[in-house]
Amino acid sequence: MSREQKIAYTAIISEKSKFGVFHKTCFHVHTPESHDYCLLDSWDCKTYEGKSDHDILEPCHSHNVFPVTITLDFFDNSLTQGFRNKKEMLAFLLLANTILENEIAIVIVADHHTINGIPKLRQAIEYLYKMKPRTIYPEVLLGIEISCADRNHVVGVFDDTVKARSAIEAWLNLYLFNEVDGSFETSKEVLEFISNECGIGYIAHLDTSDTFGERFLTGAYKKKLFSGLNLIGISNINKLEYIRSKVRDFSPTEINFIIDNDAHDINSIEEKHMWIKGQKRNSQALREAINDYDTCMSFQENSSNKSYIKGIYIENSDIGYLRGSGQTQPLCMNFSDELNCFIGGRGTGKSTILELIEYTLSQRCKSPETLDFLCAHGNVFILYEYCGTEYLIEMSMPVKGDFDNILQCFGQNIENRYKYYYHYDVDKIREYALRHYLDVFRVIKSNTDVSFERVSDKRIFLRKLFDTRYSVNELVNTAGGASINGFLYDILFENRTLSTPESVINIRSLTGLGRMLSDVKTALEKRSADVEAVIAPFNKAQDGILKIVYTQDNVAHEPNMGEWVWGTGFDRKRHYTAKGIRYNIKHEGIEQYLLSIYSKVGIFEFLDLALRKDVIKIQGYENILNYCDEMTLKLIEQGVSAIEDHNIQSIVNDLFSKLINKSNLHSILSYLKVYVNEVEGFSLEFNINNRESTQQQKANYKDVRNLSLGQKVVAMLSFILGYSDYSKDYRPLIIDQPEDNLDNQYIYKNLVKQLRDAKRKRQVIIATHSATLVTNTKAEQVCVMLSDGAHGWIDIRGFTGESNIKKNIINYLEGGPESFRHKSFVYSDVLIENERLSSECRLSQE
Repeated sequence: MSREQKIAYTAIISEKSKFGVFHKTCFHVHTPESHDYCLLDSWDCKTYEGKSDHDILEPCHSHNVFPVTITLDFFDNSLTQGFRNKKEMLAFLLLANTILENEIAIVIVADHHTINGIPKLRQAIEYLYKMKPRTIYPEVLLGIEISCADRNHVVGVFDDTVKARSAIEAWLNLYLFNEVDGSFETSKEVLEFISNECGIGYIAHLDTSDTFGERFLTGAYKKKLFSGLNLIGISNINKLEYIRSKVRDFSPTEINFIIDNDAHDINSIEEKHMWIKGQKRNSQALREAINDYDTCMSFQENSSNKSYIKGIYIENSDIGYLRGSGQTQPLCMNFSDELNCFIGGRGTGKSTILELIEYTLSQRCKSPETLDFLCAHGNVFILYEYCGTEYLIEMSMPVKGDFDNILQCFGQNIENRYKYYYHYDVDKIREYALRHYLDVFRVIKSNTDVSFERVSDKRIFLRKLFDTRYSVNELVNTAGGASINGFLYDILFENRTLSTPESVINIRSLTGLGRMLSDVKTALEKRSADVEAVIAPFNKAQDGILKIVYTQDNVAHEPNMGEWVWGTGFDRKRHYTAKGIRYNIKHEGIEQYLLSIYSKVGIFEFLDLALRKDVIKIQGYENILNYCDEMTLKLIEQGVSAIEDHNIQSIVNDLFSKLINKSNLHSILSYLKVYVNEVEGFSLEFNINNRESTQQQKANYKDVRNLSLGQKVVAMLSFILGYSDYSKDYRPLIIDQPEDNLDNQYIYKNLVKQLRDAKRKRQVIIATHSATLVTNTKAEQVCVMLSDGAHGWIDIRGFTGESNIKKNIINYLEGGPESFRHKSFVYSDVLIENERLSSECRLSQE
């Protein structure tokens, strides 16, 4: 194990995670401050009230709250400070222990009509965490539950500030009848108070309410109540769709739902959780998650078994462009296993990081200039997790030194000859780099140390980790020409074995040629069915976006009929000879005659006719007399005879005997193998009406080769993103500036949705200048890059929802605060009108 490997590995795993992750969350947790708290599910609130200090200490021991058995004397006044008594302190410690043991990251405390339990729970958590550190330190958010006059229960969550606490206490003093009976305000009025204080309000456990009963208030009140609501809590997930359908009767817009824990005892803490995505765990993160509900909130744990790039470490080099934040520091960062976006001004090094990742994992580099630029950096280390095991991939960068050309470090001109002609071959560079500069190590962890075991089959292993970095410019070039066929084929069938028609073209004698022709046609039909079986499910999943079209209608290149008849080097101007007699048709005329028949009937019918020597049918397709020279005195003097009706039979028989015989069987079979590959074709068709528009338009599919530049980009990226899920290719996806040349009207409806879907199942790393992509995909990590012209570095990293990241998005992708404010003002009236029309449309449909 080299020292550099351990330094790189330690640096990567020591990097603080600055990206959004899902946090296990309990909404609406009660503490002993609630008047109806039970502590244990086998007790009721009156039982709990009647218990002594000793009665509470016993379950503390049975739940292993303390590492050793203790007595009540252990708790002196300094430990019980902040609590009413030892009993209350023990109850809070038991609650805190349950939260810690269940690894709950966010706890939203919502006691009945009081906020006094929040500091006590925080104190209990802090005490237990100091006693025994855990993986997760729970964050307790400020909340409260209000029993309302309309018999609904409302939960409010607030920023934990002096102002918010004072506002809550003032409201309770004005509108609370008492802690048991609750408030004389309606839930609508309570929700308005919470909104006015910038809190998050929702109706709690609505599935246990009588709200939808016919005698419960009026329909008008319900419509007013739900019209301004964007969150509802339910206690039973199985009732979600029922409650959703009932709410739709009164709400013009869709309302989101959360699981309301409503735990009045420690046992209930173990169930009914939500998962919320964010970097920090506070009320602002909760607000961001609710706003991006589909992306940032989940009823289920996000159990990720992804293979992904965990981090990169680039050693500092005096001549390298990228470096760490200091002048001599290496560049080191970790990655989210979902979506990572590099942003910043042009020339800051966004694409360089992607190119270094691609070169390290695939050894692919597009040009000698890029290779020279990348190799100027120090050695690159990538930490990769594959099937639960960590691997460290090391790419040693050769030092050019006194060499004039970087290719001298890749096996060319070792003698350093003058005026040497260098040839850049991408595949040879890949092979050389793999053999001489790349190492792959399996990370072996022990209790006290880490070691690295070299992977021997690195070529095969690396294919499992990564495929390629997609450059938008390269994709546009692919979409614009014939190479789209090969591109689609390589992606569609990379990991699939399908029937190949050429496999049946393997006869050794003329006797099997007829049967083989039938077999080939059958094989082509089977091939078509097999391909359709592959692409049909994908087309169904992408309905309304794009579709893959497969045909066997491509025109194959013509066979060289002259070589089949006379072999190579034949004279086209020479007259055809049959049985020693020269006739008034030249070899070039024979070629044209045969190709005319071929073009009319196809290769299989043509060969079948030739085998059977069906002259009548052949002549019905094309008369050989049309290709004969007019007889002249000169031809007669040269001994040339005329082809006439009476001798056509024998001449055509002679011709087809020469055409198909043992000597040219190999040429015929070679052509057939090429033919069956050339006739099949793949094309990608994109629905150009799948875009933001003021009108509803039906699908209009067009071949990607005939699209505008911007449409080509979105079509190709949509295919790459969409097909990965269907093909189960979940290797990291790296895209360089996907919005380049992209029509803005297609970004949201196509790329945003595709990226949101893709990142759930595979890691995505992109460099972009599009605020729409970064914000609407809710990138888990945004990396802001800066440059001084000579070097580029990462200035700040974080989740899209973080304030400092938003500021950088506005600065670098929106033109700055003034520009963004002006843009918001310009569009504001249109957005308000759209919201009004959407609400009216929804109501009219109901």
